[in-house]
Amino acid sequence: GAQLATQKAEHPQVKAFGGLMVEEHSDLLQQGDKLARELNIVPVITQDSEKLVQEHNRTMEELSAKSGSTFDQAYIDHEIKMHQRVLQRVDQASQSAQHPRLKQLLNRTKPALAAHLEAAQGIEKNLKGETGTSSSPEGSGMKGDAGKSQQPTGSGSTEGGGSRDERIHSDQKQGGQS
Repeated sequence: GAQLATQKAEHPQVKAFGGLMVEEHSDLLQQGDKLARELNIVPVITQDSEKLVQEHNRTMEELSAKSGSTFDQAYIDHEIKMHQRVLQRVDQASQSAQHPRLKQLLNRTKPALAAHLEAAQGIEKNLKGETGTSSSPEGSGMKGDAGKSQQPTGSGSTEGGGSRDERIHSDQKQGGQS
């Protein structure tokens, strides 16, 4: 879905958000896969998670037929709903996780997902507040080093989260006031 946004989005914030999602979700999935291999565990696909994947795939098919501001709004709406649901599931999983390293990964993931949700909500406000005029890429504040990876710096830090997402959210607030 995020890859689709980098290709089809019209609004620079939506396009940049899609790029961020491609990078950060890939990083998070790689961390999860690596931990699963190290702990010699096989992730369980629940009926609920399968339903979530099917819904996501259906929405991606629908999004591929959209373009322009219609695509932008539908994509951001989808990202908000998905991040809310995934954040809830990660929270539940972190509470029930038995292995300390799995619990730690899940807890490190939550702030990044929450920041993604907040960023998407900020973009949604900007999209709804605009009257058909698109802000310049410079005004979106989502260019420059926002796509560079950052390493965790200690407990509570997020892989690739934190300051990058905070910068996006901060820039969205500034972009929404113009």
